[in-house]
Amino acid sequence: MQAFGAYTLLWFSFPPVGWSPLAWLALAPLIGIVLEPTPLPGRPYWKLYAAGLLYWLATFYFVPIPHPALWAGWAAVSLYMAVYTPLTIAASRMLVHRWKIPPAIAVPIVWVGVEWIRCHFATGMGMVCLSHSQAKFPAFIQLASVGGGYVVTFVIVMFATCLAIAWRRWRNLNNWIVGIPSGQRGMNWPVALGVAIAVFVLNLGFGLVCLNKAPHFQQQPQTEVATTEPSLKVGLIQTNFDVIFGPTSMEDLELRIAEVVKLTNRAARENPDLLVWPESGFFPYRWQLADSEQQSAVESEDLLRLFWAQAVSSDRSGGTPLLSGVLTQNFPHNKFYNSAVLINYQGKFLQRYDKNHPVMFGEYVPFGKMFPFLEDMAPMTSIEFGQEFHAYQINGINIAPNICFETTVPHLIRRQINELSEARQEPDVMVNLTNDGWFFGTACLDHHFACNIFRAVEMRKPNLVCANTGLSAHIDAYGQLHSVGPRRDAAVLQAIIHKHTDRSIYRTIGDWLPFAFGWISLIALLSGFWQPKTNNNDRV
Repeated sequence: MQAFGAYTLLWFSFPPVGWSPLAWLALAPLIGIVLEPTPLPGRPYWKLYAAGLLYWLATFYFVPIPHPALWAGWAAVSLYMAVYTPLTIAASRMLVHRWKIPPAIAVPIVWVGVEWIRCHFATGMGMVCLSHSQAKFPAFIQLASVGGGYVVTFVIVMFATCLAIAWRRWRNLNNWIVGIPSGQRGMNWPVALGVAIAVFVLNLGFGLVCLNKAPHFQQQPQTEVATTEPSLKVGLIQTNFDVIFGPTSMEDLELRIAEVVKLTNRAARENPDLLVWPESGFFPYRWQLADSEQQSAVESEDLLRLFWAQAVSSDRSGGTPLLSGVLTQNFPHNKFYNSAVLINYQGKFLQRYDKNHPVMFGEYVPFGKMFPFLEDMAPMTSIEFGQEFHAYQINGINIAPNICFETTVPHLIRRQINELSEARQEPDVMVNLTNDGWFFGTACLDHHFACNIFRAVEMRKPNLVCANTGLSAHIDAYGQLHSVGPRRDAAVLQAIIHKHTDRSIYRTIGDWLPFAFGWISLIALLSGFWQPKTNNNDRV
């Protein structure tokens, strides 16, 4: 029951409920299982797996909404993610009871290590990390600039572990070492509680110091000012089209085009330097774009030019370039790419970035090339993986585009920013183009949005999000929200970006600490298979 209780509290701490403070307390019942000094009775790890499975099924309830084929994906992802629950408890108990590492250190090490593993294994699942529960509180997440979201997770787990120790000690005042490995002198309850408070206060203090440097914290207006520094005024166009698989009538298509044209002209009236459409922004002609020298490529550009000419009034001097998501096709090899393209006012392609990290079950099916019938069941044509990163420069501002769930993968974004910097294209702003119309306004929008906030803090770069159905936003380099679009509604957002050369510690050191924690966790698990059991208290 402890595990089910912990995961219930944890579920409530994330959207759609979003009682974020609960995340600091939620793990305490689960950590109580780690602190048990005697072997766990019955079939504890199967119960832990069942609790984890229910949690992930409830958390990822939105996965099968777009298409019936995704019911299998929902089950597969939840079954896989639930494995990490018993592994986390087993590795933690190994470190505490056999390796004699204090629980306040051992449990956070394992939790972060396992989180790092799941963010990398099988292309990675970086959504709904423990740290993401605090995304809407910038003061609590500034440590992400030092060691990524993993450090924020470490702090939350250490706090919960100290609370669990304090509770057990307070309940058992006559037993000095309840819940602590035999032979070790542990913290009494006042010390454990004091450590928990100190961890919380130090994290909050660091966050407030960082935010004191942030423009919004100092109440500086986000408006255009007379300056010689390069700046970029961006218009983000949030469309509101649910993804529905099936034939689209010409009438519906014309209504959608009219809506995009209206929103784009509305954004253009503010005289932006760049307009941004979301992923799948060029939905009417997406299948006609080409990456070849064939006549079909020329014809598709002609159609694209006509469409783009409608979207911005022709009497505007100079015109405005457009950054948009689009499905591109290599005709000779019949390969498709999910791309972010920069297009000038005449509809001419200037630059293109192909998505490096497609979404499993959404944009590709594992082993689909080996077993084609699996791809036939998928809702979309499988796309190819991009191999390079590109930055677009407008008005002296370098833009690093990424697409959809790429921002759920922290090491991918870090690699993108560092590779562009090494190529002397240091990004000043990240732009995430996404189509979250798959999820009909559910909590998936919030989970993805939390990842976008953390990427901004980790990289110390502003992050602009342009999302179909929301949540579009201007997020500054400290995770503060300067503007946010509505959920499941159309909107136009404006953002002004300046040169941004700050470099976070996380960009320099990367994931070496969570990497080490991941290997410690794996070694702790494997050690249970060959290290002899010396007494009952060592049994895990």
